Amino acid sequence: MRRRAGESQSDVGSLEGTRRIRRVIVETERTFTFRSRERETVWCLACGAEVVMTGVETAAREGGLSEMAIYQLVESGAVHSAEAVNGHVLVCLNSLLK
Repeated sequence: MRRRAGESQSDVGSLEGTRRIRRVIVETERTFTFRSRERETVWCLACGAEVVMTGVETAAREGGLSEMAIYQLVESGAVHSAEAVNGHVLVCLNSLLK
């Protein structure tokens, strides 16, 4: 075994077979805030009121459903929807969360 500069033979011998294990546990907490640019306050003709409409992805997350399920609800008329200027489907959260 090689000695390091400044170590005596007795120092090197005393370290043989000694192994230290150090465990470090780090607990973290994360808070996620989802902000969507698709979320808009608009007039829903079916509700007859000003409501929050959002994109399909956000509606699925807030409703606890898949995006496919949201599209099926929109097609069946079970939830109110509108088409945004950019062509995306907007879902009326008022009708979704009832």
